[in-house]
Amino acid sequence: MWPMRILILTLTTFLFLLITGCGQGIASPFNQIVPACQSDTVDLQTSSETSKANQSYQQYGQTRHERICSWDDSEVEPSVQVFKDALIAQDFIDGMIDGLSGRPGIAIPESRELMRRRYEKTLSEPGWVQYWTTSSNSSYDQKFGVHEIFFRLGRYVGSVSILPSEWDAAALNQLTPVMLEMVDELIKSLHQLNMEEGNQPSLSERSAIQKVIEHIRSGEPHQRKERVADWKEPPECEELSDEAANAMAESIVAEITKGTSQGSDKPPEVWNKWQATCIDKPSEIWENEGRPIVDRLWSEEVECLEWGEMKRESDRRLNLEDLSWEANYYDEIASRQNVDELKEMLVPHDSSELGPDGLLNQHLDAMSKPGWFISQITFGGQSCLWILDEETGITWVMD
Repeated sequence: MWPMRILILTLTTFLFLLITGCGQGIASPFNQIVPACQSDTVDLQTSSETSKANQSYQQYGQTRHERICSWDDSEVEPSVQVFKDALIAQDFIDGMIDGLSGRPGIAIPESRELMRRRYEKTLSEPGWVQYWTTSSNSSYDQKFGVHEIFFRLGRYVGSVSILPSEWDAAALNQLTPVMLEMVDELIKSLHQLNMEEGNQPSLSERSAIQKVIEHIRSGEPHQRKERVADWKEPPECEELSDEAANAMAESIVAEITKGTSQGSDKPPEVWNKWQATCIDKPSEIWENEGRPIVDRLWSEEVECLEWGEMKRESDRRLNLEDLSWEANYYDEIASRQNVDELKEMLVPHDSSELGPDGLLNQHLDAMSKPGWFISQITFGGQSCLWILDEETGITWVMD
């Protein structure tokens, strides 16, 4: 009888664990994708690892795979959520951001650009990630810093969070590098899985940038005819534009390095002068003249300063590779969101005279397609944006 009772007890325990989702482990291949509880700096222990379907999102086909790593009284939780498609995954992230942004003590979202500046030396391929943001306790105390990063790559949402004991600042400081290592590992693993499913991007950020550099060195600039407003800009606007860009650059650098934008009224003063002289006054003249339109030939070698840098390569003082390039891949969903946001911003501006083939509509059409968006980070200069399709090459250039 005892063997039978033991068998029954064992089966009952197994069924209980199965129903509750405890101790079931992480399903393949995510047991290899979700970062392990390992670190060279802290002694992490695996508390639990599970794969489960979230009842709240079953209509989305969501499955969540997670590990909980414990250290002292704190936890680090890497996870992956799987959705039926990328659109549902993005809807989930948008909903999460909306839900978190109204809660006290949550600073969300940080822009993709600021995230890149902060972590570009830690993450290998930030350009692959479609959307990422941070959730932090910094509105209570700046020293607490980031305690969660989540992002989307295709139909996968990756996340690594830190749950310190009673918001222990020392624990956050020690565990933040661990979190970043796990985020980097998760991005690489999910990118590989995305590739196996036949999704782009296949290029690395460096490879995408190199294609733009090779295009510039080929000496064959993109050219196109454009219908533009016959805008009479005063001659002093070129100098004012440089002053405004430089002032804004100084303000951005100060904000990033010091964590504050206070202490300088120069950017508003310079920008107000540039706005009044180079936008408001010419706009008034253009309106009074009946909004005249002209055709012009746009040429990449004239409009993009990187072509001037190429011409200086011959004296060995500078290589195009030495410039501060940045590349981000946008899939169809992210590209569509960008264009929708731009259209919303442009609602007050009536450009109907330019027609469906006008410059604005050409830009919006080019930006609505998936691809790499590549630019050089420059302050006070006229850098261009290149849109690169991985199969057909550079499809659009705009200043």
